[in-house]
Amino acid sequence: MERFYQKSFQKIWTCRLGQSDLISEIPGSRWDWKEIYGDPDNKNRKTNIKWGGFINDVETFDASFFNISPKEAQLMDPMQRKLIQVVWQAVEDAGYRMRDLSGQKVGVIVGIGTFDYLQLVLENDQFTHAYAATGTVHCMASNRISYLFNFKGPSESVDTACSSSLVALHRAAGLIRNNECEIAIVCGANLLLSSSIYVALSNANMLSPSGQCKTFDESADGYVRGEGIAAIVLKKLSSSISDKDHVYGLIKGIAVNHGGHTNSLTAPNPFAQAEVIEDAVKMAKICPKTISYVETHGTGTSLGDPIEINGLVSAFKTLSNRSNIETKPYCALGSVKTNIGHLEAAAGLAGVIKVLLSMQHKKMLKDQMGEDIPRRAGVSSFGFGGVNAHVVLEEYDAIHSDDHIVTGPNIFIFSAKTENALRSYIDYYRGFLSKQDTKFNLNDMAYTLQTAR
Repeated sequence: MERFYQKSFQKIWTCRLGQSDLISEIPGSRWDWKEIYGDPDNKNRKTNIKWGGFINDVETFDASFFNISPKEAQLMDPMQRKLIQVVWQAVEDAGYRMRDLSGQKVGVIVGIGTFDYLQLVLENDQFTHAYAATGTVHCMASNRISYLFNFKGPSESVDTACSSSLVALHRAAGLIRNNECEIAIVCGANLLLSSSIYVALSNANMLSPSGQCKTFDESADGYVRGEGIAAIVLKKLSSSISDKDHVYGLIKGIAVNHGGHTNSLTAPNPFAQAEVIEDAVKMAKICPKTISYVETHGTGTSLGDPIEINGLVSAFKTLSNRSNIETKPYCALGSVKTNIGHLEAAAGLAGVIKVLLSMQHKKMLKDQMGEDIPRRAGVSSFGFGGVNAHVVLEEYDAIHSDDHIVTGPNIFIFSAKTENALRSYIDYYRGFLSKQDTKFNLNDMAYTLQTAR
């Protein structure tokens, strides 16, 4: 991996993932939080916020692997760089070779919002370079992926603030449903590269001085900003079954709306939040009491959390009345933001991935009657501009095929462009296998490496 940044740019440091609480002080290699620490003051550029959730190696990018020149890579927003890599990984995880999708109607929808890297480019007088425009505008976050991999489906970037990636999921699901593309890749991206938004959000009293996202807690004092790059691959279930794909979960229903005119531009509307949940559940055509968990927006703000709870209560009350449910429905509530911070434009997909992993590892609850039903969960994501989104997910119990099961030794094929890259790739698989239990199917792994890498 090469590291791409101007000498005058701030080198980007990140902490290690894998811990239960990924919030830390803002690293000095991003910016010196002590220089601007103080009572929030826009004029003097002061903030009392020094916390965030940061991902690893955000400045690294294997440009040669994607046939991108070092100079072009240097002027690409790190969100674009990481999206390219994560999309590649998502397609591999789905069991496909990227070249097999070349020329197909593959859609790319990206939820993305902030312009931190553009600010760094401007501050370092680099914007006049030819690569700066394509490297910093958000339409290229999706368009560059479609260009590099020769995807012919819709290619769009979506910005509805914190609901961006879940709105992107809604758009992609519609494309699949309407046969506008055969496969859709949905992404979310958020990186924290500049202090400016910290100061602005601090002056708006949105961020937590304590550095904790205390979701639904009486001591909640705001949210903590976090980073994340995510991508998931969508297909019709019928196509996935016929192609013998691995399926993490099903989208049963998904809806998007806007809160309309409220007390202020950024004030949430509990009635609109309730309506978007109702619309998603109605589309799913399921009984609301079978939803055992809701991954909430749950930012940990004293204004937003109570409004979200009121919206949830209203939605489930209305849905229960329509379904003539006599027993009082309930479900568990949670928010991944308490662990990784608020990923803003990528927050919706972070919630979706958390739920899918919970389903995969059988961590979700069943209903209060203990009925043997599919695990179902809702995920909410609300933008501070008023755009609300909600999706209902269901686990998928695949019928495992014995077509590729063999006995005895098997062949595991690995390839890379360089010897060092190959060794790193093999080490990655060794690390992955060391974390698996004895039920892991090595035959499936060998088959995928032979046919889909």
